[in-house]
Amino acid sequence: MTEETDKAVAQIVDLVPQIKTYEADARFDLAPGVILGVQAIIGTAWWFMIMLLPLKNQSNDANLTNMASQEVVPFGWWWEQLGVFEGKYVYLSISLLLSWITYLVVSVVELVAWVFYLFSEYAFPRFWFSTVGYWGSLTTLFFGPLFAVVHLAVTLEGVLDNFPGTWTLFLLIVGLILWPIHGILHVFFVPQFLAYIDAQPEKPCVCDLPMVAAVPDDATEAEKVAYVDAEKDRANLCVIQCPLTERRCPIYRSRGVLSAEEYDVACAAIILVQGEKAFGEEGSAAIDNDDEESEAEEGSEAETVEGGEGW
Repeated sequence: MTEETDKAVAQIVDLVPQIKTYEADARFDLAPGVILGVQAIIGTAWWFMIMLLPLKNQSNDANLTNMASQEVVPFGWWWEQLGVFEGKYVYLSISLLLSWITYLVVSVVELVAWVFYLFSEYAFPRFWFSTVGYWGSLTTLFFGPLFAVVHLAVTLEGVLDNFPGTWTLFLLIVGLILWPIHGILHVFFVPQFLAYIDAQPEKPCVCDLPMVAAVPDDATEAEKVAYVDAEKDRANLCVIQCPLTERRCPIYRSRGVLSAEEYDVACAAIILVQGEKAFGEEGSAAIDNDDEESEAEEGSEAETVEGGEGW
């Protein structure tokens, strides 16, 4: 190995004792995201069932119909029943409506947020799972089953023989099962999910200011100077938009490929090489600028001498 390589390796080895190795590294903990995604899928499936699937007491019972004797799905049925004064299906309709709204706000939107998470877009899922999804799963999903209990006790008086006895009992049982499951999964896994998101390498900031239009080869000196000044102004504004903050690791690997310590060492090596490369490029640029200035000064002196001889 060359002397430069030996020096680089020695610097990396010096960094290793400073690197903290975790027994459970949040950067590679994919389980919370998978679990929260699955519960969102289950909640969304239940949302569709509430909206589309009525249950009969007997297989030969008539299909669900509205007041015009037209067959409808529950989504079209409960809106009509809610408007019936002292109707016998009011509490069941309230139960269906509240279940549909709460699972829409919690599970359906969480599923959309989870898709964002799969494509490494973390801002929306981080917000929704930690706020609306978290507290909604704990405090709102029981409203639907609550009114199913009211319908069973007040309207049906505990008798399940006739429609919609079986349907009411089904909504009650499934709702009371899903509510604590969703809540417990949020309590245990949302903090780990947020830790995973926060541990991911940040996406590089990209300056979105328009590029300075290049000047042609035959441009005047004034145009060239104006171009250089515009480039400097753009660079200064880009630094404001994308500050040169502490570097984050530019790679990502799963724990199955690299251990936490190996990952940290690899990151340290890449950042070290990037720093040396940037330093070398800055030095080369400085040398090139000095050469250009020297050539310009020599050219000016030559023009002065030639002009003196002519006169």
